[in-house]
Order: sequence, then C-alpha cells, then structure tokens
Amino acid sequence: MAYIFNQYINPKKTIKVSLTTIYGIGLTRTKKMLNALCLNLNMRTCFLTPSDLALISRYIKKNYEITSILRKRVRSDIQRQGKIRSYRGFRHKKRLPLRGQRTHTNAHTARKIRV
Repeated sequence: MAYIFNQYINPKKTIKVSLTTIYGIGLTRTKKMLNALCLNLNMRTCFLTPSDLALISRYIKKNYEITSILRKRVRSDIQRQGKIRSYRGFRHKKRLPLRGQRTHTNAHTARKIRV
C-alpha cells in the first residue's frame, strides 16, 4: 500500500490516475509532473519503487500547494470576499452560482459545499 501525503494511492490504477486522488493535483498537473520526473504515465502504481514515491512526494511538496494548506487558503479567500462585501461574497453566502450562470431554472437545487 502506497501513501502520499496521507492519501491512499490505489496500486491497481495507473500513476496518472491514482495521483489525482490528492486534493489539488489534477490530471494536467500529474502529467506535467511525471514528464518532469521521467516516469512512465501508464505504469501501474504497484510497480513504483519507494524511491520513486519519495521523488514524487518531494516534487509535489516543492512545487504545489496541496491538501489542508490549499483548503485553508480557499476557505480564507471566500471569507475575505464576504468581509469586503464583494458580489462574489454575496453569491457565496447565498449559495448561488458565481460566474454568470443562469438561476431561473436550475441553480437553486445545486448542492455545493461553500463556507
């Protein structure tokens, strides 16, 4: 079993898919990271050596903001928008779409987690 930043990495999936379970790491970042580290994108996670896992975790820690740090930053950005009484802050508070989507039919049933 492989863990990176206290997140279980599924050994049956490919590396590019299994690394996306880490909050803040998507498919684009995973591909860019694995190309920079010269690792095969389609290799299964179970074939990674401990040194490869250490290399990946060091790269992520050095270059990206992830997990709880990223969640705190996003939460504080949303709270700041509410404090300065911006339009987006009001939309966050009322749990409505922020980016110009229509609200006449669908948006009131959206279930998004917002602070």
